[in-house]
Amino acid sequence: MRNLRMTVAGLALLGTIGAIGLATPRTAAAAQIIIETAPPAPRFEAIPAAPAGRYAWIPGRWNWNGHSYVWVGGRYVPMAARYRGWAPGHWAGHAREWYWVPGHWQ
Repeated sequence: MRNLRMTVAGLALLGTIGAIGLATPRTAAAAQIIIETAPPAPRFEAIPAAPAGRYAWIPGRWNWNGHSYVWVGGRYVPMAARYRGWAPGHWAGHAREWYWVPGHWQ
C-alpha cells in the first residue's frame, strides 16, 4: 500500500512538473504581441515638475490596441527606495515584425 501511495504521489509530481514545463513556453509566447506595422515616432511630451521627491517619470508610448497604435501619455510614479530610476520600454523591430520590450526599474 505504501509503495502504491509513493508511486501515485510520484506520478502526480511528474505530471505537475510536465504541465508547468509545457505551459511556460505557451504563456511566454502568448504574452508577446508581434505586429507587422512599425509604430509612429514618439510624441514630444513636456515633462512637468515631479509631485514630490522620489517620483520617476514614465515616458509616454505607443500602445497597440489590437487594431492600431494609440498614444498613452507619460506619468509620474512613486519610486521604491531600492531603485535608482526607470529604464523606459521601447518598440523593437526584427525583419518586418515589431514587439514591445517593457520598461523596468533599475
